[in-house]
Amino acid sequence: VWLVDPDDTRVIYRGGSFDDTPMRLRHAIDTSLPIFPARSSSGQAGEPFVMYHTTGVTRGIVVAYLDENGPRSNECAR
Repeated sequence: VWLVDPDDTRVIYRGGSFDDTPMRLRHAIDTSLPIFPARSSSGQAGEPFVMYHTTGVTRGIVVAYLDENGPRSNECAR
């Protein structure tokens, strides 16, 4: 389950709780359109982590990747 923070649509939560594993995305989510989970079973760095719609860039679907090598390992990058 992916929940979007109602006060900051750049923050999403995994696990069905607003207290569970927040992640900050580069582009805000368009909450009128769905989020598509896309993490593979292997969970390797550079593999799709989540796909979502945004109006922060050219309208369309954004693919976010989990940055497991950076200093902020729980954040997603474009």
